[in-house]
Amino acid sequence: MAERMSGNATNLIYKKQGIVTPSDWDTFVEVLITPLPAAFRINSSSQFCEDIKSQLENDFMNSFKVETTYGDEVEAIRPLPWFHEFLKLENETGNITRQEAVNMVPPLFLDVHRDHFVLDHMCAAPGSKTFQLLDVNTNQQIKPGSLPDEMVIANDLDV
Repeated sequence: MAERMSGNATNLIYKKQGIVTPSDWDTFVEVLITPLPAAFRINSSSQFCEDIKSQLENDFMNSFKVETTYGDEVEAIRPLPWFHEFLKLENETGNITRQEAVNMVPPLFLDVHRDHFVLDHMCAAPGSKTFQLLDVNTNQQIKPGSLPDEMVIANDLDV
């Protein structure tokens, strides 16, 4: 009941802000509660990066290509139980990062290169975008006693 009341209070706050017209309110709420698709990024710093890319491009794509068509309609891709397990395992071992697609966009727009210094001064936790920025700069050999040509400084209130 408390959860429902909290949701109602949140709805009231949104409504008072006039974010959408009253006639669009139900559509707005439906969009907000629609689950986001599973998305992930292959960590280029992983020693298995090329193997995972190959596996996804070859083996797994065959599973996705098996679609049923009805006239002009194509059945939507449906969740595959084994793929979820694949994502969990690869995420736990650090080979991929499960991350919402919308969160992968800012580092791409920054167009970070190996000689850039980046200050991630917003809340960095849990660190997926920060890790994505660091991933651009992988495999660089740093000489002992010297500094790298690039740097990512992440700042957050919680260590």
